[in-house]
Amino acid sequence: MAPPLRKRIKQWLILRIGLPLGYAVFRLMRLAWRHRRVERGEPFILGPGGPKSCAVAFFHGDLLYLANELCWYGSRIEGTVRLMASRSRDGEIIARLVRWIGGKTARGSSSRGGGKALLEMVNSLGPQDFAAIAVDGPRGPRHKVKDGILLLAKRTGLPVVPMAGGAARKWIARSWDRLEIPRPFSRTTMLFGQPLHVPANADAAAIAGLREELERRLRALKEEADDWK
Repeated sequence: MAPPLRKRIKQWLILRIGLPLGYAVFRLMRLAWRHRRVERGEPFILGPGGPKSCAVAFFHGDLLYLANELCWYGSRIEGTVRLMASRSRDGEIIARLVRWIGGKTARGSSSRGGGKALLEMVNSLGPQDFAAIAVDGPRGPRHKVKDGILLLAKRTGLPVVPMAGGAARKWIARSWDRLEIPRPFSRTTMLFGQPLHVPANADAAAIAGLREELERRLRALKEEADDWK
């Protein structure tokens, strides 16, 4: 059944007018941010010898930090960043934002089309491409890691690199993920943690243990990123 006319008009206004305006504001705001990045382990993205493919794990509320990172370093990365985005309206907003920045998306989530999206990512990743998945998306619970990125790593052999962002001054949205929006002229920080490797023969118990370890690393990185000034 088609959605009511009022809802369709609202969706059209958001995607056709609200999103382009929001993207323009984001591009202007990020010019005033003072950006820095720290890689705790092997430098995958900007290390010597060029980029090395990996799967980047981050919390949904850190999405703007990832977008800012793509703006800063996207032109220096030879490969393509492929982000998992849900099939919802919010997923469509994220997908368009990523495309405008220069990345690509696979559409699916833990509740709708996740298996197909993971397979699309597996089949499309090149030797210098990066997969990026909000591990607690698309609807939470907040900061609770799901299995998707670990299953991707199992299939591809890619290391899972945890990533967390922080800002000295920021607004926090009232959404379930508490999306963080750095304020103008704030210092933003991107922290990349030690990579996590998933064996090709990992069973359900091993995946569960790795999920707990990834969640622990992400939470620790997030706390550290929030403490940087």
